[in-house]
Amino acid sequence: SSGKIGLDVSRSNPDVLVAHYEHGTQIPQFIGQGQDREPNPEYDDMEILGSGIYRSEDGGESWAYVNRFYNRPFYYNHLWLDPNDDEIVYSLTSSMRVSRDGGHTLESMPRGGGGGHCYHAMWIDPHDSNRFWVGSDGGLNLTFDQGQNYLDFKNINVTQYYAVGVDMSDPYNVCGGLQDAGSSCGPSLTRSGGIYTNDWVSVGGGDGFYVQIDPTDPDILYSESQGGSVSRVDLRTGQRVSIRPRENNVANYSDYITPEIEESMRERGWGNNPFRFNWSSPILLSAHNPRTIYFGGNHLFKSIDRGDTWMIASPDLSDNDPEKTRRVTGGLTQDVTGAENHGTIITISESPLDQETLWTGTDDGNVQVTQDGGATWRDVTDNINMPLDTWISRVESSGFDSGTAYVAGDGHRAADFR
Repeated sequence: SSGKIGLDVSRSNPDVLVAHYEHGTQIPQFIGQGQDREPNPEYDDMEILGSGIYRSEDGGESWAYVNRFYNRPFYYNHLWLDPNDDEIVYSLTSSMRVSRDGGHTLESMPRGGGGGHCYHAMWIDPHDSNRFWVGSDGGLNLTFDQGQNYLDFKNINVTQYYAVGVDMSDPYNVCGGLQDAGSSCGPSLTRSGGIYTNDWVSVGGGDGFYVQIDPTDPDILYSESQGGSVSRVDLRTGQRVSIRPRENNVANYSDYITPEIEESMRERGWGNNPFRFNWSSPILLSAHNPRTIYFGGNHLFKSIDRGDTWMIASPDLSDNDPEKTRRVTGGLTQDVTGAENHGTIITISESPLDQETLWTGTDDGNVQVTQDGGATWRDVTDNINMPLDTWISRVESSGFDSGTAYVAGDGHRAADFR
């Protein structure tokens, strides 16, 4: 079986190619557990083909398997050949490595890729191999001495926001969640004539997503990182309290979660947790009462005490497909990070006209509405002219009619680019 392939061709000798190849066979470096852990003798047997680095010196007519190293192929798997020396190969993954013998051995770069992390892009000067640029989740870096030292460019806006929120201060503050860079807040205006990096304050770690600020108290906000890790933050004291819905803080847990549901979720790899949360789980503060919070998982959760306790406010609003919701995922290479979580709510909207009317959209194409605060739900998916299973990226309630909402879908995950 074949998966993702990263490929580069030597600029100085186009007969030389290197490929980072995801293979169905992945030999572990060690076998056994704990004190019984020992080297796997098959790992060094390169006659057993598998994932890793392959090299061709005859334009791709034949290939040699030279290295078993691979790291999260769905996200990385990039190789770059030095344009002046095809024995030098750079491997960019969660860290940055270099081979000086054509890919057979890899060593860590002295300073990684220059203060970043999760490396994705590289350009090597064809006239000077000591000079190259590296692009990562941490930004852009330039070296003139083959990675011994780097220049950092802090004036380039390379951050990616998942979502933003604003408070009611004057001037107002903007808060947002960043890809692989946590969540932070900063002013929309300052007396110094500009907005500087040190004007911003971190309010969450991990990958940052939704941030919601209490409109009556700008020092109280809610931020989250991947997989439903939601917290309440007090900026006055710096106190952070996890408010993630769990069995012990959901008042009506047993009304919705049966032993059969718990067993089904264990079989799918979720352990003792019957709740699924998306990589980016939506948080919404009620426009009618800022102490009321909604949070989306496979169920809609509602809190009236700032997240100290929760009520389940809906049944499972996804299709709850047993195959798509298995936690052991990642294709040929298992990669259980939370980014693969499926069967979840990804957007919530409350009618500004009626606090009992709530809309939700899921990652498997469902749009549903309640007009009685969650007591009953109506599936209105068939009323929306979208392909089956479209990722419902946003639902927005009308400001003029509580029974009307606007829906946006994202089809690129299913190769639907219409």
